[in-house]
Amino acid sequence: MVEQDQAAMVEAIFEKLVRSVFAPGQDVHDIAEFVGLMVGRLSESNKVNRMDSEALIRVALGEQEVYLEGIGAVDSLQIKGYVAFMAAERLGMSETDIDRLVHETETDLYERGHTLLRLKGSQ
Repeated sequence: MVEQDQAAMVEAIFEKLVRSVFAPGQDVHDIAEFVGLMVGRLSESNKVNRMDSEALIRVALGEQEVYLEGIGAVDSLQIKGYVAFMAAERLGMSETDIDRLVHETETDLYERGHTLLRLKGSQ
């Protein structure tokens, strides 16, 4: 259950941050540029698929006609974590801002029935 809750946490934070960086209907070139910068910063052993990354961002923005088949759960979670990190950086979020986001997201998920363990510093 903890793993599911952790995945839900990453998913929720990913969606919140993506929607803070991009607007629904954002030009795909803007998303591709963001993903290109992200992938360029990752080490060779952590590289992720650019097209999959762009697709996950577009889905988070509400696009319906996006091909997601073939993106495994582990790859999806890894991409979402990297995108969330880059989005937080782009937004200039401080550690305090991130702590607040984590706490708010924990509360939201807990209210929806997830049994999240409280993370250190988010209480």
